[in-house]
Amino acid sequence: MARVLILLCAFFTTGLFAKEIHFQNETILFCGETGEWPPFNFFERKSGEKTALSVGYDIDIARIIFSKHQLNYKVVIKPWKRCLSEAIEGKVHVVFSASTNPQRDRDYLLSTSYYSVRPILAFGPKTTIEQQKLLLDKKAGGGAILCGRTGYNYANFGFEEHQIKVRVKTYGQLIELAQKGRCTAFLARYEPLHGQQIIDSKLDFKQLEFAFIPGVEPEPFYMLISRNYEFAYELKGVLDEGIYNLKKARSHLSVLSRYIAIQDEAHPGKK
Repeated sequence: MARVLILLCAFFTTGLFAKEIHFQNETILFCGETGEWPPFNFFERKSGEKTALSVGYDIDIARIIFSKHQLNYKVVIKPWKRCLSEAIEGKVHVVFSASTNPQRDRDYLLSTSYYSVRPILAFGPKTTIEQQKLLLDKKAGGGAILCGRTGYNYANFGFEEHQIKVRVKTYGQLIELAQKGRCTAFLARYEPLHGQQIIDSKLDFKQLEFAFIPGVEPEPFYMLISRNYEFAYELKGVLDEGIYNLKKARSHLSVLSRYIAIQDEAHPGKK
């Protein structure tokens, strides 16, 4: 605990992280998942074909923070469960783009939140004004059919599980159902939904209208830091300081805007 307090004091009072780094000559391994999570981490496309190069917001943030201190790092791509297990074992040092829960709080150190995703409703062209109002009030009346993706957790959206009448595997299927009127609206997270257009140019949002859900907070995401690493707290300090500085200058939004349009908090409107 004393070591943690010393590092926190260094952050908030002196800011001399570069002089306190003991892993200067080591290579920090960041783990991203093979499943892709655009715009945060995904494989670059060349002429529509997937390459082996991992890119995105996560990689840019790591590069900005580590280049400031001239630190070495490497991004490795593994299945999500392997990223998690290898971070516990200390085989990788940081896992990108993780939500939190009590078990993860015990298993890892968490960076400060470095981005959030915002729950939205995506309305099809046949949705009535009355249906929109009911759904934004988290009521599925007026003959509305609410849809979502199979296996996705929508607990934070304010809807009960029984209100989601149809679940499908892909965003493409959700968009098609909404455009045909078979779904009045579907639940999604604004940033990952729009990030899908990076890896699937066939997705067409032209007939859809998006609205943030009133009273629903954005969902924060973190980097998970291995507790089984000698300099875990120093690594957390470097990451937290970098994230803090990026947020203070709002530079993190400039990074995100390289990949998707940044929309107003109140209502993203039509795309």
